[in-house]
Formats: sequence, C-alpha cells, structure tokens
Amino acid sequence: GVFRSRVFDFWDHRCAVTGSRIGRAIRASHIKPWRNSTNEERLDRANGLPLTASLDALFDEGLITFEDSGE
Repeated sequence: GVFRSRVFDFWDHRCAVTGSRIGRAIRASHIKPWRNSTNEERLDRANGLPLTASLDALFDEGLITFEDSGE
C-alpha cells in the first residue's frame, strides 16, 4: 500500500540492513507500532524501515533494535 511505497522509495527499494533489493522478501516495518501511532504516523515514511522478512520478525518481537544513529 501507500506506506510500503513511501518507505521503499525513501530507502531506494533496499533492505535497511542487508541492502537486498528482492522486493518480495522485504517488508515495510513500522518503527513506532501501528497500534500506538496516529493516522499520520501510520503512513509516514520516516516511521518505517524496509527489512527482510526474518529481520522484520525479529524487530517486531523486540529481539533486535536500532539506535537513532542507525546502529
């Protein structure tokens, strides 16, 4: 949808961690969870990271995190 397109365009259609360009394997993950976001934040590309499916699952479970610096 709209959020995915915005995130993918912002990140040059690459996973933020691996650099993979395999679109079918990359998910647009919300940084601030959907349930805690305003309608504006839900579609804001700055609230998203393109991550491969395995990294997205780890991120959603809080098993990996990212600093504001990207580390």
